[in-house]
Amino acid sequence: MAGKGNCADFVIDAGKALFLPGSAPDAVGRKLLDLFGGSTAPPRTTVLFVSATDVQSPDVRDFLRRELDKDLHPTVTVFDPQRSTLVDDFAELDAARNSLGADINLPPTMAVPDAAAGDVVQVDDSLRRLAPVSTIEQRQALRTLAADSAPAGPDKLARYLEQAPPGLTDGPDPTADHSALLGVPHALFGDRPGLDLPTLLGSPGRVSLADVRRVVDGQLTGLAPSTVVNELASGRAVAALVHGWPPGATEPQVRWLYRDRDGAVRWGVEGTPKVDRDGSADLRTRLLEQPQTTVLLLGPDGAAVAPPEPPAVVSEPVRSTLHLSVRSRASGNSILIGPWDDDFVGPKQQEIRQVADSSDQLNVPLNVRRGQPRDGLSTLEPAIADALHTTLENNRGIRVVVATEANDQLTWLTTQRHQRASVHPMDEGWKRLWVATGPDGQTERYSDPSDALRRATTLADPLPDTTMPEVRALLASATWRDAEAFFRDRIDRLRTPDAAAEVVRLVRQYTEISSGRDRLGDGLIRDSTFFVPDVSTPAFATVLKTAVNAGDDSKPSIEPRKPWLLDEIEPHTQRADENLLFGYLTDRPLNLSSPVGEYLTGLLWLREMMQAMLSAATGITGPDGLSVIRAKGELDGERAARTPGQPEQLRAHAVIAENFLGILFPDQAGHTGAEQLLDAIDCLTGEDRVAWYYMIKHMAKPFRPAEQDVNRLRDRISNCAQ
Repeated sequence: MAGKGNCADFVIDAGKALFLPGSAPDAVGRKLLDLFGGSTAPPRTTVLFVSATDVQSPDVRDFLRRELDKDLHPTVTVFDPQRSTLVDDFAELDAARNSLGADINLPPTMAVPDAAAGDVVQVDDSLRRLAPVSTIEQRQALRTLAADSAPAGPDKLARYLEQAPPGLTDGPDPTADHSALLGVPHALFGDRPGLDLPTLLGSPGRVSLADVRRVVDGQLTGLAPSTVVNELASGRAVAALVHGWPPGATEPQVRWLYRDRDGAVRWGVEGTPKVDRDGSADLRTRLLEQPQTTVLLLGPDGAAVAPPEPPAVVSEPVRSTLHLSVRSRASGNSILIGPWDDDFVGPKQQEIRQVADSSDQLNVPLNVRRGQPRDGLSTLEPAIADALHTTLENNRGIRVVVATEANDQLTWLTTQRHQRASVHPMDEGWKRLWVATGPDGQTERYSDPSDALRRATTLADPLPDTTMPEVRALLASATWRDAEAFFRDRIDRLRTPDAAAEVVRLVRQYTEISSGRDRLGDGLIRDSTFFVPDVSTPAFATVLKTAVNAGDDSKPSIEPRKPWLLDEIEPHTQRADENLLFGYLTDRPLNLSSPVGEYLTGLLWLREMMQAMLSAATGITGPDGLSVIRAKGELDGERAARTPGQPEQLRAHAVIAENFLGILFPDQAGHTGAEQLLDAIDCLTGEDRVAWYYMIKHMAKPFRPAEQDVNRLRDRISNCAQ
């Protein structure tokens, strides 16, 4: 069958795939099809046929990654597109191997240069593979380890790590073989069930991260950095497998921690450095600090060690009006953002905590973790920036953010976007000063942090918070499911004209702030590289306005009635209420004649929302409907639950919806640029594309838009055509 992958065609059949880029002719030569059909794929292996002209295509590499994610072992067969024969030039195949980082299948009769004979893995009588250089080097390191007759333990591990086998470095390629990772438990504990080096070395299959987790045989769980290090330092555990996404990474990484013979805790990478507890200085420690990082502890016998019971949480007095980000926590008069593990903070962080806790004002101590520089400016890790924005947005009583170091994005978010004040330390020679910055962008320096904090409190100029408590709590919901539950619980206070007017006022207030002058840069606040549009408050405004306008209607609410994406649905004839909007935002399960899965449920709700926006009777205008579509999955808890690097499919749907409405109603909705549209479409699955193809086909007809515009949008969705 034919499948879609990143706007490139793949013909897939029985463990084989043929890559046909969008520019390829529709007809595939019979000779090539015979070549493709006559090959076989061993179990748990995918053979990808690629033209020699397409080896450099990023779509090919993405396909290989997806197969690896399925725990399959992909190999590549390179063919000559002109002759439809297998490429038998060793240098060309070697270049393909190095480009893709995957095993390359060699023609059965091809002669291999003697110098490369060691690179070829004999699989059977008819198939040979040219393995990536990193795999060869890792396997050689494991052979050396297997030949080391010394007893297992930290000394043997240290000798193994001195070889620095690829795959134990700080940034392994996500498509690479990870067999060298298995050398760590073997060196420490010797042979174990599932960890047989001779069998591993005799297998051509790539060792994936999933294989590593299976071999160590235990459950990875979230643990505080101090817990991990303290368990190793105490000797209760002697090794720890750490799995997570370092800041900015789009692929997970696996690293080992181990306890050396002297009791020091070290990273199992080149040079075996000791653990640095300052995550702002060591990316490895920052991996431990990430909320989605998981760890498996191994004891002296190599068996998994149950993590210690977490300490009992002592409830602290928290003001009832506080609305915290899911990534922040309250402590006395402070809201802590960033890593504040007590055993992992240095003297500077401790001083900041003491100063903040001694204040009678509500404030935010923020432990800075830097993100990737942007336009020459320093940034925060996205998770910390989101937590800061959400916390300041939902708590107008906070006047000051006290940071562990200077950071451009932090200062801008605090002083310009939210009109508060910031304080951070700076070293001037041997002297430490404290810098206070207010909304006017001017800085003042103090030698005492308490003086800087007091001055910053007077500089802050937050807008007064006159919002109804119920509205403020609704806007602070972590997820749309939470928002719906809170709305139902407070419906008498929230389904009112006053509540709707409050949210509309906040949207207008946000627009005014965005149009204000940026005193730390040129232009307006909305022009800043750090500006992120508020997509949730306009959606809340639409929900409350729709609920008020619908009233207490006894008619059944609008919801999907047809289970097939290919079905055409009729225009709606009744006014919409909040049930439609919450149903879309939460993917409420459907009671249909044919059961549908969770993913299809979301697409059916999307189709229903689009039809509601195109049906005059519902009362949902294009701009209001778009505000809801843009906000799906964007609340604080929903963003926090996403895996780093996860495709932004929900945002892609919003971009397409905006472009579709822009074609139907040029005066009501805009268009995004072609490049942004193609980037968004690139996130979509084949099921998403099918849904949009038929939505556009059926829904555009009554409005008779320019046919070429509709066809162009459908073509872009189908095959990313310009």
